[in-house]
Amino acid sequence: RSRTLEMDFGISTRCFGQTPLTLDLLERLRRAGFKNIELHAALPGFDYGNRSLRRDIARWFRENDLPAPSLHLPFGRFDEDVLGARPLERQRALDEIKRCLELIDMLPLSFAVLHLGSTGQTFNPVVFEHAYTAVAAIHSFSGVRVLVETLSNEIATFDRIHEFIAAAQIQNVGICYDTGHGEMERRPDAVH
Repeated sequence: RSRTLEMDFGISTRCFGQTPLTLDLLERLRRAGFKNIELHAALPGFDYGNRSLRRDIARWFRENDLPAPSLHLPFGRFDEDVLGARPLERQRALDEIKRCLELIDMLPLSFAVLHLGSTGQTFNPVVFEHAYTAVAAIHSFSGVRVLVETLSNEIATFDRIHEFIAAAQIQNVGICYDTGHGEMERRPDAVH
């Protein structure tokens, strides 16, 4: 029996690199025909701590009648990680994610993309506990659907993400396939 693979294609504000995000840049994406836009929360690109910018972006999406954007959650800022070895490191990373998710007070989000680990990081079963804590905190704080991004490490491969979703039994979690991070030779049924 064949299964139809559905993917949503769009563009990330990451395409602008380190350039600070402005409404003019968002307008360039809209005029180029993109409807699905990911706000990539990496400084100095998208200054999600700037309440005025968040308000302007929310208004721009409403005025242009675009679908709710996705949000790529911050990672690696101040060398903190939701899978970090120290509890304080994990808490600081979660606090930064919550600051970013304050955008949801002004603008609904289609989903949030979460990084689990860093490039080349090895797998250890305890990371599933830390990942569960992070996803549960995001759901509790914002209610937004979480997509775990595939990465070049032993934690965020298709198989590990599937294993995590099955073990954690958390609803509203899926996979964000990042073509830049590899795993090109996979089964079509591996993507949610």
